[in-house]
Amino acid sequence: MTKLILVVEDNRDDQLFILGNLKKSENYTVICTPDGEAAKQFLEKQTHDLPSLIILDLSLPKVSGLDFLRALRANERTKYVPVVVLSSSKEHVDIQRAFAFGCNSYLYKPIVYEEFRDLMLQISDYWCMRNVSPIGLDVPSTLDNDDLAPLIDLRKFREG
Repeated sequence: MTKLILVVEDNRDDQLFILGNLKKSENYTVICTPDGEAAKQFLEKQTHDLPSLIILDLSLPKVSGLDFLRALRANERTKYVPVVVLSSSKEHVDIQRAFAFGCNSYLYKPIVYEEFRDLMLQISDYWCMRNVSPIGLDVPSTLDNDDLAPLIDLRKFREG
């Protein structure tokens, strides 16, 4: 069964590079969109299969990567889709905002071809082949405090 990867990237060279490396595997179907608006429209049309992974750039036209991420996490249907931000930005505020809005991983775009290729293979292998996702599982959509009671409060554990 092939896994769907959605790439949200406006740089054509980066699109082609990501696409070229991921399409070498028969395990993935890769769709590229040039901005957050096109990605939102694509997801709205996906009535059955959601992506196993979204690779997201932050600096996008129309709808920014952060705005797309915020909308993705606010939607009950898409809130658990894994998102890896792949950005050239090393700004701390971008990293903090990306995690605050719900990204699962933040990676810098390598500038060396071999490093970029290897990173694409590692990302796709981990998130699409090894990661277990709650998408499609029959679980309650919300947890109440009774569900969380057995969990250890790590802050108290560390303090005490």
